[in-house]
Amino acid sequence: MSSRAAPPASLCVVPWIHAFIETTGDVRLCCVARGENSIVGNAHRESIIKIFHSNKMAGIRQQMLQGEWPEDCAYCQQREAMHLESYRQHSNQRSPIYFEALASGVTPFPPRIHTIDLRLNNICNFKCRSCSGFASDRWFREHNLIYPENKISVKFAGLKDEHSFWEDFDRDIIGDLEEVNLAGGEPLIMNSHYLLLEKLIAAGKTGVHLRYDTNLSHLRFKHWDVIDLWKKFPNLTVSMSLDGTGEKGEYIREGLDYGKWTENVRRLKHELPHAHRCIHFVVSIFNVIDFSEHYRTMVEGDFVGRDAITFTFLEEPTFLSAQVLKPDLKAAVDSDLRELLASGSDIPGGVRSQISALIEFVHAKDLYTTHGAVFSLKTRVLDRLRGQNAAELFPALEPMLNRR
Repeated sequence: MSSRAAPPASLCVVPWIHAFIETTGDVRLCCVARGENSIVGNAHRESIIKIFHSNKMAGIRQQMLQGEWPEDCAYCQQREAMHLESYRQHSNQRSPIYFEALASGVTPFPPRIHTIDLRLNNICNFKCRSCSGFASDRWFREHNLIYPENKISVKFAGLKDEHSFWEDFDRDIIGDLEEVNLAGGEPLIMNSHYLLLEKLIAAGKTGVHLRYDTNLSHLRFKHWDVIDLWKKFPNLTVSMSLDGTGEKGEYIREGLDYGKWTENVRRLKHELPHAHRCIHFVVSIFNVIDFSEHYRTMVEGDFVGRDAITFTFLEEPTFLSAQVLKPDLKAAVDSDLRELLASGSDIPGGVRSQISALIEFVHAKDLYTTHGAVFSLKTRVLDRLRGQNAAELFPALEPMLNRR
C-alpha cells in the first residue's frame, strides 16, 4: 500500500479559511503578507466576501497547490529558512482538521471564512518608535515629518462606518466563525471592539477563540470592563506587546506606564487563569543592545510562562533594524546574546532557537552605511518633538546618534 504524498512545502491553510483587514481597509492574505502586489482588495470599496472569492485569491491558492511560494509569502519563507516557526506552519498546526482536509486532496476544499483578523481602526494611546500614522492616530502630527515618502492626510482610519462589511459579517461570516484576531491601533480603547464582543455574545458565539495583540494599558474603557466580558469567552489568548522594560520600554513605546502594565498583567493572571498569556517582543536597534537585561526582567517578573515569550526582528522601518548597528556594537550584541545562552540552562528550547536566529539576523546585513545617518537624524528629530533623549537611556548608541 503506497503512502500518501506529502503536501507541497508552500501549502498554507490561511487562504482557504482566513480574512485579514488592515486599518486602511486593505485586505491582504494575512498579517505578514508582503510585497508591492500583496493587497488583494479594500473593504471600504468592495465586499470582503467578494474579495475572498476573487480571482487573485484563487490564483494564490493554485500556486500553493502547485508547490510554489506566492510573492505574498516571502516572510514565512524567510522564517523557515532561518529554522524559525513561520505563520504558515503555526496556522497549519492551529487548524489541523482544515489543513488535513486541504492537504489530502481527496475532495475539493471550498474556501470559507472561519477565522478573521481585524484592525478595526488606528485609534491608539501609544506612539511607539517603530509605528506610524497608519496604526496609531497619535502619530498623525509626526508621521509626515518622519515618513515624507508615504504621507497621510487623515488622522483616523478604520471600519467604523463600513456598513457593507458588517452586513457581510452578520450574514456570511459570523455563523462559520471560529476565531477572531484583534489588533490595532489598540483594540481595548475602541468602541467597535466592545460592540463586536457584544455582537458575538448576543449571537451565542462565545465559543469563538478570541486572540489579541494589545498594549494592555487599559482594562476599563467607558462603561466596559474587558475582564468581565472576557470571562464569557473560554478560549482566550492575550499577546501583550512589550518592546522594552522600565524606562527604556517607556521610551520605545511612548504611552507605556510600565508599572501600570505590570499591574494589569497581574489582574489578568489572577482573574482569568484560563487565558493564555504571552509576550510579543519586537527586537529593534534600541533594545537589542541590552537584550539580556530585558529578557531577564520579563522572566523574573513571572508575567507569562518562560516558553510564552516570542520575538520578532524588526525590519521596517529599516532605519530601526538591529542590522543598522555599527560593526563594534554588533560585536557587543553578539557577545551579550551568546553569554545569555551560555548562562541559562533554564532558557526554553524555543526561546534559545529564537535568540540564535537573532544572532544570525544581526549579522545578515550591514545596513549601517545606508541607514546609520537616517537613524541618527530621525531619532534626534523625534527626541526634540517629544522632549526625550535617546543618548541618556541608551549610551551605547551615542556615537551613532551623533552621526551627521
